[in-house]
Amino acid sequence: MNKKESKKARRNARKRHSNSTHDHGPWQPIPEDRYQSIDWGPMHFMFKFTEYRQNIKNKTVEFRTIPLEDTIRPVELKFNPPLQDFGTNPSAFQYHWERLTFYFNLPNPADFPKLPLSGQDKDIVDRYIATCRNLAGYTEINDASGGMNVKSEKGSWTLTANLPTHQEFTGISATFRQIHSDKENASFIAARRAIEQSIRILEDEESQQKTRAVIKEWSRARQALSKKMLETLICEELMATAPPETPRSLQGIEPDKIITTYNYGETLHWGNYREALKGLEDDPNNEKFHKICCIHSIAQLSHLYFGFAELCASACGYAQVT
Repeated sequence: MNKKESKKARRNARKRHSNSTHDHGPWQPIPEDRYQSIDWGPMHFMFKFTEYRQNIKNKTVEFRTIPLEDTIRPVELKFNPPLQDFGTNPSAFQYHWERLTFYFNLPNPADFPKLPLSGQDKDIVDRYIATCRNLAGYTEINDASGGMNVKSEKGSWTLTANLPTHQEFTGISATFRQIHSDKENASFIAARRAIEQSIRILEDEESQQKTRAVIKEWSRARQALSKKMLETLICEELMATAPPETPRSLQGIEPDKIITTYNYGETLHWGNYREALKGLEDDPNNEKFHKICCIHSIAQLSHLYFGFAELCASACGYAQVT
């Protein structure tokens, strides 16, 4: 391309950019609350419209949306996000704990009293804390983007997902299983039982009741997050008066079930769940969706477990997790 042709090409490029800019009106806020639900096979989402602009040339309207479950933000935290010093992205820890605080409103784990932990019980608790500390540095734990985008164009939906590598997915699944599976020797359940054993030693009955009540709060939160996605739980609360058939984000996804299906269908063992996994991956969109849901499940539960790790550190008399 000679100098004259190059100059003409730059002029045409500026003209195209100018025309494209003038094709659209400015982004404007939506004047009233408007929502959009998506029911697409196993995928369910609820969005709130935030802005719109007109495409003058095509006589169409474009919208910007936000997931309904994210409209709760910002949420004031009662304590700093647990174990964020061991992560690489503080905003991801903040993001998860704003959601957890909104729905569960858990007490500050650093306020838990010191207990007479010793022997094997203390070893179990220390191991649980150490595993949580290691897990806090994993890439998927430090991602606040969601990793998934749903887009509509001319009535057709497309899903894109930022999936981890096989190595990354296997690594986080294996480490997470150590604190999540009830069969593991230093899991959440094992650490909780060790704490409960020490509570029995307390002479003051009132202190026993108070500490047991705190443990129950964390256990109930864990049980809830094992059955439903946090996105679903928040939407259910925000949409309490909506008709039951109205979709809630990620409804139908059972975190414990989907984690188990991937663990024992492919990731850790090619075992009894491999046929169930085939059903989740029967087409490319479903495959991306379910794998992202598995990663989200691991991340949400992990951040809850990090909070319980801080509680365990307080029970051991540590100033914080180190």
